[in-house]
Amino acid sequence: MNSKIYFIVLIAFALVVRIYAIFELKQNFSNDESVTYLSATGNQVKYAQLVKPDSAYLDNYVKAQVWKNCYVSNPPFCFKKIAYDLTQYDIHPPLFFWLMHLFILLFGFHVYTGLILNLITTLLTLFTLYKFSNYVFNNSFKSLLVCTFWFLSPAIVQTDLEARHYQLFALFTILLSHIILKILNTQKFDLRSAFFVITISTLGMLTHYYFGFVLMGIYLLLLYRIKFNNLLLEISGCFVLSVGLFFCAFPDFFLFVKNYIAKKNSVYHIQKPQTFLEKVKTQF
Repeated sequence: MNSKIYFIVLIAFALVVRIYAIFELKQNFSNDESVTYLSATGNQVKYAQLVKPDSAYLDNYVKAQVWKNCYVSNPPFCFKKIAYDLTQYDIHPPLFFWLMHLFILLFGFHVYTGLILNLITTLLTLFTLYKFSNYVFNNSFKSLLVCTFWFLSPAIVQTDLEARHYQLFALFTILLSHIILKILNTQKFDLRSAFFVITISTLGMLTHYYFGFVLMGIYLLLLYRIKFNNLLLEISGCFVLSVGLFFCAFPDFFLFVKNYIAKKNSVYHIQKPQTFLEKVKTQF
């Protein structure tokens, strides 16, 4: 039997385990997932008002329907409200929560709704990782080996079973890395390449603010490999355009920065960081 078959069987087995876990084993939300669903239904501000210190709902018996209403999308397609709520009570950009909102409208509010989105994203990431690995190694056996180790990793399985945006972040990181590596190797940059660089960079920044570190790392690689020339200027222009599109898609970002700095400063004055590492963490 071809040795590649073993890897394919292992990947298929891991996929079956995920599907079984999603629809049979998963029974409740983690704390972060609860926040995900509050955000995706546009109810973060509403929930925050219910649990503020002077709320009449604290230390009293409350109908379960009060809390259930915090997970109802009202109105549907409230993308602007989702983005606004994130600026008030969260630290993430809105793309994943917009997608979650669509999946809740499509599949209903269930414990597995976000995990379906995760599973689709993970399978896309797996395919993208195979294509990227095959481009790097030019060897399908090594590519399958990379994918098998990744897909069977306990950390990846755990990530798949929590409705958060980390797999989407990984997907855009691999896609952009693949495209940039192709550009560096071929020294060709056409309109198609520009479109993909701009689109993926924008979507990545709308998924997680730490995607900025991905762009910084790629830019350092570009500086090392090609120095200053027209190719670097063209890619730089694409990155600048992607930042502009990010602001257009998420104009409330500036409100988020204002609120984030205010909250960070208030916490900083209550408990000042002592060590160097703690001081670095307060910047993020």
